[in-house]
Amino acid sequence: PLFKSLQDLPTATLAVASTLKTTASDQRANATLAITNGNEYARLVRVRAEWKEGEENSPYLVKYSDNFFDLLPGESKSLALEMFLAKEHLGKISGTLVVEGPNIEPKRILVEVQSQ
Repeated sequence: PLFKSLQDLPTATLAVASTLKTTASDQRANATLAITNGNEYARLVRVRAEWKEGEENSPYLVKYSDNFFDLLPGESKSLALEMFLAKEHLGKISGTLVVEGPNIEPKRILVEVQSQ
């Protein structure tokens, strides 16, 4: 019954940045993602990171200040992200943040982590 009721929700539209740039210091990088909801109720919004395969310096852990949350129509939320790197890296690491939910069209955000 729960999954059926989630499928029946009207589609919510979220506004997010198309690119998220951050700078790594030592073995950590921090970023902030702003999310703004449109006119429908957004249910169980979740965020996950995908990193390019084969990049040995990709973060092994990303902590989110919040995940699996709801947004009322017109509501905005700012998420803090903390990325942990296996070792100090040089250059740039690229990946994608995926924002999705049962009644949300998935959004893909380019993430670039640049060393200082």
